[in-house]
This record gives sequence, C-alpha cells and structure tokens, in this order.
Amino acid sequence: MAPYLEEPTQVDLDAPLKVAPKLLAPEPEHCPGPESQQAGTADSCAGCPNQKICASAPKGPDPEIPLITARLAAVKHKVLVLSGKGGVGKSTFSSMLAHGFASNPDYTIGLMDTDICGPSIPKMMGVEDETIHMTGDGMEPVWVTDNLGVMSIQFMLPNRDDAVIWRGPKKNGLIKKFLMDVNWGALDFLIVDTPPGTSDEHLSVNSFLKASGVDGAVLVTTPQEVALLDVRKELDFCRKAKIPVLGIVENMSGFVCPGCRHESQIFRASTGGAGRLAADEGIPFLGAVPLDPRIGMACDYGESFLEACPESPACAAIREVRADLSGMCVSSSRLGSLDGGRGGVDYVQKACAEQGPGSKFQAHEFVAPGSIADVTHNLRPPFSVPRTSHGANVPQSGVGEHQGMGNGITAVSSSEGLETIVGPLLNYRRMSGQKSEQPIWHGSVLIVTKPSQHTPSLTLAPAGAVDANEANAQFSRSESRTFGGEKLYEDADKAFWRFMFDLPFQSFESRWQYDIRGLRDINKDMVAKPQHFAVPSIAQSMRIMFHSCNGFSVGTDVDAWSGPALWNDVLRYHNEKPFHVMIGGGDQIYNDGVRVDGPLKAWTAIGNPHKRREYPFGEQMRADCDEYYYNNYVKWYGQKPFSTANGQIPQLNIWDDHDIIDGFGSYTDRFMRCAVFRGIGGVAHKYYMLFQHHLPPPKTTFTTDAPGGGARDNALDPVQLKNTFVMANDHDDPSYLIGGKPGPYVEERSRSLYCQLGKHIAFCGIDARTERTRHQINYPETYKLIFDRLTKEFSENPDIKHLVLLLGVPIAYPRLQWLENIFQSPIVAPIKLLNKRFGFAGGLFNKFDGNIDLLDDLDDHYTARQHKKERRELLHMLQKLSQQHSVRVTILGGDVHLGAIGRFYSNPKLALPAERDFRYMPNIISSAITNKPPPQAVANLLARRNKIHHLDHDTDETLLEIFDRDPGKGDNVKANGNGNGVARSATNGLAANGDGHAPDVGDAKGKVDSKTSAANHATMPSRNYAIIAESNPSPTTRTSSSSASAAPTPIPSALPQAPTSDSAFPPLDRKSNHRKPIHAGEQHAGTAHPAASGLLATGLCGPFGLDVSLRVEISNSDREGHTDGYGFSVPALEVGDGYREFGERW
Repeated sequence: MAPYLEEPTQVDLDAPLKVAPKLLAPEPEHCPGPESQQAGTADSCAGCPNQKICASAPKGPDPEIPLITARLAAVKHKVLVLSGKGGVGKSTFSSMLAHGFASNPDYTIGLMDTDICGPSIPKMMGVEDETIHMTGDGMEPVWVTDNLGVMSIQFMLPNRDDAVIWRGPKKNGLIKKFLMDVNWGALDFLIVDTPPGTSDEHLSVNSFLKASGVDGAVLVTTPQEVALLDVRKELDFCRKAKIPVLGIVENMSGFVCPGCRHESQIFRASTGGAGRLAADEGIPFLGAVPLDPRIGMACDYGESFLEACPESPACAAIREVRADLSGMCVSSSRLGSLDGGRGGVDYVQKACAEQGPGSKFQAHEFVAPGSIADVTHNLRPPFSVPRTSHGANVPQSGVGEHQGMGNGITAVSSSEGLETIVGPLLNYRRMSGQKSEQPIWHGSVLIVTKPSQHTPSLTLAPAGAVDANEANAQFSRSESRTFGGEKLYEDADKAFWRFMFDLPFQSFESRWQYDIRGLRDINKDMVAKPQHFAVPSIAQSMRIMFHSCNGFSVGTDVDAWSGPALWNDVLRYHNEKPFHVMIGGGDQIYNDGVRVDGPLKAWTAIGNPHKRREYPFGEQMRADCDEYYYNNYVKWYGQKPFSTANGQIPQLNIWDDHDIIDGFGSYTDRFMRCAVFRGIGGVAHKYYMLFQHHLPPPKTTFTTDAPGGGARDNALDPVQLKNTFVMANDHDDPSYLIGGKPGPYVEERSRSLYCQLGKHIAFCGIDARTERTRHQINYPETYKLIFDRLTKEFSENPDIKHLVLLLGVPIAYPRLQWLENIFQSPIVAPIKLLNKRFGFAGGLFNKFDGNIDLLDDLDDHYTARQHKKERRELLHMLQKLSQQHSVRVTILGGDVHLGAIGRFYSNPKLALPAERDFRYMPNIISSAITNKPPPQAVANLLARRNKIHHLDHDTDETLLEIFDRDPGKGDNVKANGNGNGVARSATNGLAANGDGHAPDVGDAKGKVDSKTSAANHATMPSRNYAIIAESNPSPTTRTSSSSASAAPTPIPSALPQAPTSDSAFPPLDRKSNHRKPIHAGEQHAGTAHPAASGLLATGLCGPFGLDVSLRVEISNSDREGHTDGYGFSVPALEVGDGYREFGERW
C-alpha cells in the first residue's frame, strides 16, 4: 500500500510552502501574492475580499527551499516542458526527449511527472507497475535504464486506475516531496513534465526551483491556431514568472508515410504554426516533429521509440532538438542567464554570432501554410560549445600531465564510457584546519579500468543533511566541484586512477555525492550510479566501523559460511545511521591461495627445505604472482556486498599477514629471507598500496634475475617497465608516518597512519607487518617517530579526548606460553622428523619452514614470549602519553578470529577511578568479519586462561566478561550468571526488518546453535565487527538520530540505564572480580547494555564518552548476516593537574 496516499500527514501535504492562506476569492491579476511581503498592504489589495487574510498570513520565503536546493545541487540542468493546451503530445515529447538524452551513456537523466491528476509518464516509460523504494537517502527514482530515472505519483497509487482528486495545496506538497525527498543523485538533466495550463503545479515547480536555477522551458504545440492560442498564454506566463524560454517545438507537424514517404498535412498550420510564433516572439524554433503511428504504439508498450524506430523522421527531429537543448543548457553558464519571452533574442543573437552565418540559430525562414519542412533533409550540425562538467568557473583539481616511469599503453581507447574493472573505492585520508572555524575533510577515490582510457573526472556535490529534519542545512559551499583523475599505474591489462578531493565540514552532519562520468562496469555492461557518503558536523567525532580478517582461509567451505554475509549487516546499520569511517584492522583480503592453487603451488610442494630456500624468484614467477594477486583483489573487492560498502563508507586500512600470505614475518629468519618470500612481499605490497591506500606502487619489485634485484629506484628492472607506467611525482600525504629504513623482508619502508576522526577522536594505525620478524614487531626508531607525532598533535589540539590505536593483533589477551612451550619442546622433534620423511601428521605442520602450523600465529601475538619486552615498553609509552595529555587510549586488534574485550587498568591498590585512570585502556578485539572462527573448544580454552595478569606493579590486565549469553538467544533465556544484568535481545531486527521483530535466522528449523560453553563469558567464536561512536550527541549540532535539544538520545525503557555519574563506581575494590565491570560504562556490559544496539547514543561516561557495540553473527547459515549486540561504554580521561605526576613522584 502506498504510504504517501494512505497517510498524507506523513508527507505534510497540507502545508506545502508554509501554511497557504485559504482565500475567499480568486487572486486578481495584479495581486502581489498571498506570501509576498506586500500581501494585504499593497495598493492593488484595496477592496480585495482576501485583504485581511493575506495581511495576517505568514510572510517570507519557504524555509524548505534551501533543502530543495541542497538536494538538487548535483543536478546540472533543469528543463521544464510546458504547453498551455492539452493533447498536444507534451508528455510523449518529454518521454522521447528523456530517452534521447539517455542514449548518451555519459549522461544520467531524471524525468519528473508533475501531472498529479493524469500521470502518463510511467506508462510511456514501461514502469507503471513499479513502486517506490525507500532508502536512508530518501525515495529512489524508478530506473527505466541504468541512466534514466522516473518519479511520478503513479508509483504511489494502490491501483493504477485510482483517481487522484486533490486540491492545489496537496498537489504542491507532493511536488515539493518529489524535489526535496527523492534521491535524484547527480543528474545531467532533470526534465520536468507538467500538466496543461498555467496553474498550481507550474507555480509550485517554478517557486521551488528558483533558488537552484532552472535552465528554461520548452514549449510544445501543434500547428493549428487553436493550440497556438494557449501557447501564447503559456509564453506570457513564462515572462511573468521569469522562466527562461529555451524554444518552441511543433509536434504532430505533418505526417510522413513510413512506406511511400509521402507527406500529408493532418493539422494544417493556418496561421503559420510554431515557426511563425517563434519568429514573432523572438524565441528559438527548435524543430518540427512529424506524426508517426508507431510513436503511439511505443508509448502504449512502454518502449523507447528512438530505439525501436531509429529511421523515423520523428526520431531525427527529436535528436536534433536534443542536440540543440544540450548545447543551449551547457552554454547558458558561459553566455549568461537566459531571459524569458523576448529576452531569448539576446541568447539567439549571441549564439548566432558565435556560430556564424548559416547556423541553425540564424533567423528562421517562415514556413508557409500548407507546407512542412522535410526534417530528414534539413538536419544541420547542432549548436555546440566546448564543454566542462559544470559550465563556467568550475574549479579543476588534479588535472595535468602524469609524470612517471615508463610509457604505458600509448593507444587511446575508442570505446564509449569508462570501462571499469573494479571500483569505486572510497578512502578517508585526514582532516586539516582542525582548530579553524572551517576544517577540511580530505579523501580519495580509486577506480581500476581497462588501459588507454581518457583521463576521467569526478564530480563532488553536497547532497543534503543526514537528518532530514535538520533546520539549518545550508552548505557553506553549495556548488559542485570537479576533480581530475591521476593515473597511478598502467600496464597492458589495467589502469589505476585516483581522484584526490576535499570538502568543508558543515555545522550539521552532511551527506555528499560523487559521480565519475561515464563509469561503466565491464562485467555488467551498465553505467554506475553516483555514490553517497556521510561526514560528521564540525562539532562531532566520526562514527566508526571496525573490522578485520575479511576473507576465507584456504580450504574453508565458503558457501557453508554464506560468503561475506556480515557486510549485509554493515550496510543495514549504515543505512540506519551512517558510518563516517571504516577501519580495516588487517587481512582485508586473503592471498593464501597463492600457495595452493596459484603460482607458488609447485614451490610449496618441494620437500627439501634447503631447495625451497634457494629457489629463485625470476621474472616469470613474479609476473605469475603479480597476475594472481591482482586477480584476487579484483575478485574480492568487486564482490557484493563488500564492494557496495567500499564505495559508500570511507576506509582506513593497515595490512597484516594474510594481505601477503599467512604467517609472513613470523617464520624463521633464514626462511623469511629466501628469494620467494622477498618476491611475494614486493608483489603484495604493490597491490596493497594501490587498492588499499590509493598510492603509486614501487617502480619495480624484487626478482632474482633483475639488475640489483629490481627493488630500488637505483636498480630498476627494465623488463617490468615495458609497456608500463608508474606515477613518479606523487607527494607523501601528511597522514603517513613513514619508517626510516626498509623492512627486513619487504623491500619497502613501513607506513603507519595518523589522522583525526572529527572533533575529539584521533586515530593512529601502526604498520606492524612491514618491519616484523619473529623477534620484533617494529623498529625502535619507528616507535619514536610515531610517539613524537602523537605528542605534537595532542599538544597543539587539546580538543582531542580519545586516541584510537590500531595494532592489528590483540595486546590484552590470554597468555598461551604453555602452548608455545609444548610446540617448541623436544617431544615434538620425533613427530617433526616423521612428517619430513613420511608426511606423518601433515595437517599439524606448515609447508614453509616445517614448524607446527599454529606456531606462527602464536609468534604473531604481542603476548608471545619473545615480544614481552617490546609489548611492555609500548604500553608504558602509551600510559605516559595518556597521562600527560589527558587522552583516553582505546586499542583495536583483530587477527585471532574471536570477539573479546580486553583492558588494562591500574592496580586496585592505587585507588584510581576509571575516569582518572590513565592506565585504563580497553582493547576491542573484533575478528573476523568474514573468515570462519576457531572451534568452540579453542574459545573455551582461552576463556579458562583469562587470568588477571600483572604487566607491572601498577598495571593489571584481563578480559571483560561481556558475553552474558550466546547471540540470538535472548528471548526467555536467563542471564548466565556473569552479573552483567538481565538478558535481552540486541539483535538488529529493527534495522533489518523495520518492524521491531527479531530477524528469522538459524537453521531450517529456526534453531540457533550455541557458540560457547555456559562458563565462557570472555571469548566469542563467531564472526563479528565493532561500532564505536560518541556516547553523547554534540551540544552544538544535531546528529542523524538526535532531537533538537542537546540532551542525549533517550534510551528505551526496556533497557537498563547505567548510572551517569562518576561516583556510581568508586575506586576498585581490591577483592572484587575485575573480569566483571569496573566502572559505570561497563555496568550491564553485554546485550543488556544501552550501547548494544549500535544505534543509540547512551549518554554514559560524561560528555566525551564512547559507546562500543560488538556486533556478533547469530547464525552462519543466515545469508543476510544478522547480528546480536554486546555493548559497553568508555569514559573520557580527566587526569587533572594533581594526577599528571602520579606514579612518578607519588
């Protein structure tokens, strides 16, 4: 059922412009208008029955006009199709004109049907049975083709034959909805088909579009005088309404027989027809469209007449009109605004002067009555001008020569559109001007295309406020901008293009749209639609989505795990309340298959470890590995729903071992230094730089048969540069912290990240893979580089209250040294010998260095024995940083395929409340979003090892027992005794289903399997991701879910509300169980916590607290990936001057 007709109060149809006054009598001809500032007081109002009503009516502009202007900011040209007379084929002409424009794959067209009482456009376009689809961005147009969208009231009617009996105010209200609430996106042309006459619909469209600009109107008529009479009235209306007139079209202008080509005059032009009218009024005559009986058939069957009958003279005429309008609209910015009525003469004269004698826009010859121009023989070159994306004065950024190594492919593609292999991929890079009144958001977009493409461009435009009820959604910069593409890399098979762009933060949470002209997916042969993303307000911090392990290990039954199903859940939450950034904690892709079904298969099968170490990595193996890694990236990054998230949620990524190959960096040093591992390290780094960071790769990578290895600029491999281009003039972004020397196995320097995520959150991602060895994670010089930068940033910006630190692997995690001791003990040696000689226990040992396969994973952990000293020093540096700058550190970690929450905190003997405790650092462990978890027994074993460990005399650590129950088992299930409160479902059924009911997940019988033992509340072996957001709405702006007040978003009464004062949790009791909650934000941690939903701001932990929701998959057989939520909140840190020397001098 159509909600817009069943519940008119939802669309506010009774209050279109403000509150239209109810008049006692029709408005006189010289009425200033009931909404004018002079209404009721002007001289012409004297004696009018409406005078008192108008004088008391609200004055001033419609407050929703800015919202319409913002929504249509990315619509380049708006054309009205008018006719004072009904039955002249105006809607038919509009539909054919839309199809004509859409025949250019580089154009995106919108067609809006404002004929409320007689909508016919859906029938003509073949979409009359479609209904409106609602998204987080509003109503979606009904897409006839990939680049032609339609909106009409027909889509809202319960039955297609229902009559719409509405007065003017309701019509005006619906037209406003079409302009303000429809997600038109970036359009080249919006064609507005209007009903006959000069009444409410015409006035509404004109008033609503006036601020955003209308290119003009096309008048449609037939040749006979009875039609021209009403067209003259329409022309007078355009003059009075100040609507530019682009020209007039004579429809049904004679009949050319499709068989014999004989001309017949059906409607005789007794007074000269549209040609004479155009000459008399000084407006362009755009052309004559002859009758063709097949037009009516095409409209009845909803087909494009231009495609069905391209040889028809009517098609030729429509194409000519389309070309003229395209040239006129594109030229309007360059030639100045068009005036209505006779003002059009100025435009015609300018056009004629530019085009010279003989152009189409020279004075029209009068067509004598009784004759008709043969349009098949009168086609002239269309009026054309040099075109930019947005007309005059559009800033062009990043366009220029691409400087680099190699020549690439010199031929230029002749294909239409931009042949895209994968993309777009959206990255967030940093913000600048943090302390100014207008900070700037910086980002980039990457696409991968076929080689030899023309340099593409990206158009960025504001797309309105995230909150549709935002009262002040005026963008500081409302015009669209164009950014040129930069070629990062090109070879014979592909080209990587980057678009660097920036935008100003607004006083409200804003939505932005980007569009890459002509982007065409070669796999689907369809034009890509514009993409949208959200940016927080100046006063907000970013809403963060964190994930890791986004791929499947070798041998996993992908179908049994429903593929990357949790990305469906991510998108559902993003549509409910948009994420501003998506942090990839490592293993964004799994490249382990290179040794199973890829070019390393034969090398891996070599039984002799010495021969494997000495095996060369020549050019052919490098090329094969290069092809494998590239194809794997294309396959994974092009797979939905992951690919959809890539284009809508800005990413920040740090790599880990699976981005290269499982265990890279943690095998024995002599094995890691072999040629093959050095070679695949270089190839993996190449595509990591391109796909995940949008950076040019090294010029060449390591091979054993290149001069000098080919891995340094002073030892380039000419073979790799053949028919290849690599950008060489790129400048390092200030968000990167680049290591001082190359890694031991990857021939490149580490790249850590620092950037600010909105007002109060800073982010640092440590590259813990490039410099890693079995005994070291990062060089000491790299730690100094990172902490020097953090100190500088925190000293200069006291608004920063939180540091989100990405380490890749957990740092607060149960110890497994007893397992390491077993794997490295002498008792394993005989088994290892049997494995080498006879393949005994083959699944226990890896194929690389012959050690136990799990050992490299254990060596990866910060809690591994050999990393103990480095771990302690890192935590002490973080504690000192936190103490000196009063910044709360929250650590992100993945890799282990389990969900958990670890935390460090001061020893209870120090009596420090969490709000003052600079040692309190939660470690959010979220892994994996895609890969399968370990067996339940492993998770239970780790939970049993969840001791309270002592980092030093003053610092304790343990896992929080946050898992009060298994996911999806919240109904009628008692809490399992962890003291966190009542059990309650925090599934995202509301977000997924919209009806408040939990989603239908589980097996065929609806049964949800248990994930852990009843005693395990600390580790969760189920796929998951995390949501991190501010716990309090900004006091100076409204968020996507906040009310107009500055109060926190109310928490449903069904949820227990944790105390909000610091005094609710005094300093820790030394005898209490610290695996349980230790401060107010952890009370009721789990599904009963207010933050568990991932959508509501809890208001906990003071004005700068953070809410955390760990979203855990309910059932791996659910292909929609529904999750259950486990929440807690993190307090900001208020050290105070009295605590800055705590632990040092007292």
